[in-house]
Amino acid sequence: MRHFLIPAAVALLSISGTTLCEIQKPEISLWGRMTMGQVVSSPIEEGTHDYNFKGEWLENIDAGVRLNHQLTPSLLGRFNLGLTVNASRVQARNTNSVELTSKIVSAYLLDASMQYSKDALFGTKDSLTLEFGYFPFKYNPQSTNLGEYLFRSGTYPGVVVSGFENSIDKPKIAGIHAAYGVYPWVNIDAIFNTELDIYPLRDINFTALATSTVPQIASLSLGVQFAHMISMDRRKTTPGLNSEKHPTVNQWVGYIDPETNDTTLYTFRGTKLMGRAMLDLKGTIEKFSGELSFLGKEDLKLYGEAAILGVKNYPGWYNELGERIPVTAGMNWPTHQFASYCLVPGMIAFGLGDRTADARLFGAKMDDRSVKTILYGGSGLILGAGLWALEKYLDINTRLDLLSFEIEFFKSPYWNSQEFIWKNAVPVPYTGSSAGMNYASWHDSLAKTDDNIKWSIYLSKKFSSWFRLSGQIACDHTPRNWYTAAPPSFVKYTELVPRTSEDWYYMLRASFYF
Repeated sequence: MRHFLIPAAVALLSISGTTLCEIQKPEISLWGRMTMGQVVSSPIEEGTHDYNFKGEWLENIDAGVRLNHQLTPSLLGRFNLGLTVNASRVQARNTNSVELTSKIVSAYLLDASMQYSKDALFGTKDSLTLEFGYFPFKYNPQSTNLGEYLFRSGTYPGVVVSGFENSIDKPKIAGIHAAYGVYPWVNIDAIFNTELDIYPLRDINFTALATSTVPQIASLSLGVQFAHMISMDRRKTTPGLNSEKHPTVNQWVGYIDPETNDTTLYTFRGTKLMGRAMLDLKGTIEKFSGELSFLGKEDLKLYGEAAILGVKNYPGWYNELGERIPVTAGMNWPTHQFASYCLVPGMIAFGLGDRTADARLFGAKMDDRSVKTILYGGSGLILGAGLWALEKYLDINTRLDLLSFEIEFFKSPYWNSQEFIWKNAVPVPYTGSSAGMNYASWHDSLAKTDDNIKWSIYLSKKFSSWFRLSGQIACDHTPRNWYTAAPPSFVKYTELVPRTSEDWYYMLRASFYF
């Protein structure tokens, strides 16, 4: 058998136009990171099994190995496997047991794919890329936390997911990806993938994206995703078809018109539309004025993304299209030391300080927000001036690589939670009651409006090719189930920091590569 395989391998390489001498050795690299942060404020959902996250510290240690193997000039094999030590699990409320908060070590896959690339198919600047396997994919290069809706949301219900470096680490997709582009103007992506994140699993999604770019000025992208386009089991995608589990249509699986008795079944299947744009103010100005050396490479990029999470209306829970449209806007703030280190700490303190609490500064009575703004702003001024001097006089690069501000508006009246998706396997929104609710009992006074606005501040600084620091302060869509290791029926899928003006967390991460 061995004597047959060697000639066969040589023959295969010959057909592909590759000799044994052209095969490169695998490139192996190692990486690790330490993440720690604190949930400053988080509410408790009364009347249900919940977790008290307020003041909790969250910690993870990750490490992994990455392997790239150039099999032929056009064919690349990729593999990236990580291990995590999760010490972030929170104790359940109303229990003395802390057994489930002990650390857990687990493995996770980041990349296992083959990539074929070919340049100059029809001209000198076009290219084709094919990917197959399990691979990361990111279509919004500016997003640091919010956005990236096509691969980080559901349709019915339109649940959105985000979190610290969840967007930067890129959503992971299992399937086939084809990309054709004419550099640098146009790029088209088409993806068939199996659903691995939101129930029902293994259904087939199809996504298409078209991106147009004017270098150093702007880019525009439009996309569509047919979620759960091909069902592996119709009874899971449309639960009302499962007569064994749902012998009659009720509020969990469909809508019955009270006047005509017409029945509409709810389904996880739906169509998402996405549009995003980016304007490079720095690049545009430099086209006419020359290089702006006091600004960083990514500074002054304005960007935004909007999506429709299900274009079709359904009576009952999904009769308002505007309630399924999240919109995100972002800006890369100038990273000059005086603009970043000096101004931003005071701005954050002013935004997050408590106006109702009293505090003292040098004996003077003030509100908490004013005191923190003065202290943080003053400290930032000293820090920024010192770091600017280090760069100017000692030629030490002290600027951040990236400092971004993002804000999102999402008018959904329901809780942003996968609670009923996983616990009841039904495509209806969570309304705050684990017992469910008939749509006939719903009225506007029950709408959850204190979570309509989300925000995020992200920073990153790479000190060398082997070390990077990053951090984030945010009120976003991080789900609680990331940090609750309990029996399945007790896991919570609601947001960690849902309320816009009250709840937030901060995270810091040190990453190293060798």
